[in-house]
Amino acid sequence: MKKAGAKFIAVWDALCRVRWQRFVSVRFFCATLAATTLVQFVINPANAPIGASSASASSDATPYVGFSLALREAYLDLARAEGETLGADFDRSLLDRNLKVLDERIWPEPERPAAFGLDGPTGIAVDEARLRLLRLYGLAAREAYPRPAAAAQTALECWALRAALRRDAAAIGACEERFYAAIIVLEDWLLPLRTQDPFHRRLAREYLAYANYKAVGEGDQIDARHFADKGLRAAEAQGPLEPEELERWFGLERSELHDLSLWRIRLSLALEKHRTGSNAVAAAIALARFDCWIERAAERAGAAAAAKCRGEFIDAMRRIEDGAGPESETIAVRFGYDRLSLTADERAKIARAARQALERNAMISVSALASPRGRLAVETRQAWRRAEQVIDALAEAGVPAERIRLLQRAALAGENDAGFRRVEISWLVEAPPVAAASEASSIRSR
Repeated sequence: MKKAGAKFIAVWDALCRVRWQRFVSVRFFCATLAATTLVQFVINPANAPIGASSASASSDATPYVGFSLALREAYLDLARAEGETLGADFDRSLLDRNLKVLDERIWPEPERPAAFGLDGPTGIAVDEARLRLLRLYGLAAREAYPRPAAAAQTALECWALRAALRRDAAAIGACEERFYAAIIVLEDWLLPLRTQDPFHRRLAREYLAYANYKAVGEGDQIDARHFADKGLRAAEAQGPLEPEELERWFGLERSELHDLSLWRIRLSLALEKHRTGSNAVAAAIALARFDCWIERAAERAGAAAAAKCRGEFIDAMRRIEDGAGPESETIAVRFGYDRLSLTADERAKIARAARQALERNAMISVSALASPRGRLAVETRQAWRRAEQVIDALAEAGVPAERIRLLQRAALAGENDAGFRRVEISWLVEAPPVAAASEASSIRSR
């Protein structure tokens, strides 16, 4: 007790000798502020995200600055390219907002599809891609590989921007290809696989990415585990993986079973020929998308979700089977004199056209023909309303609204009266975009 008292007296005596007045002086305050500012500049370099560098104060902070600079450059390049193409029609408010966020030393996250006004199959595809990129960000893709990460994020937002503006399929597909080329490179670096076989490598990537979306985006842990298991088996190349057995999935309607059975046969034949070779990547995508189509059809996930997987599967199958060029076809839907309603025969014709377009995953154009006779305003309005009737019938037959374009043209003077009262349905099958291995290797070499 005496020893403790002696220590307390000694400490108290030392504190009493300190001249506390100097700590409240202006000189001491300015010196403390200058030292604190200097420390902050060393620990938090310019353009580093807030809170990101505190954990690595002793390590090199270049990756944090590197991603910010790479993303800024990519955004400026995108704004320049889109501005040259679209001119005054290009709305760069989103890019300007992200650049402002970068000025505040915060990394902007990829935007949700709703921010671009996207829904339907394209909105779902963009959302799956966004979550796939965020998974890599959680594995430090921005810090370790800033330029490929910036390329992936910019390509994703380019894809969404062009889809929202209804640009042509080639322009949208170019951004989509760049995104998947960058994402595959990042996954190869951050999630290395044992197998070097292109078919199994891409198949593992697609299954694991879809499992991540099922778990994070939809909260379906059961199917997420199922597809994660298939992805791991593909990564180990444990025997040939086959398309899902239809009997495993309950809830499929008879018409769906018929279509899926036929497609499964075609896919199995294609896989036998193309598990190796130049079409191995496309074959892996086709297999993954077919299983996605079955799962979403069985789960009644919605028409848009099923249409997204079905469309991507058909695009990959066209690339595998023949690589055919564009196909086009036009049919005419006729209306009675001064009528706006569809007859049963014309509805059946529209249903057949919808089925053929869905089988090709084609874009559909609906053209309203306005008669050159009579009052132009009245004839134009009637032609437009007839075209809307056809569009409604196509939507009822399962065609996604985003794949329908409404056009109008004046009827030719040489056409007879019956020709004035018709709506033309045409579709064009375009070459599907598939991320090329050459693009992936070019990004890897940067």
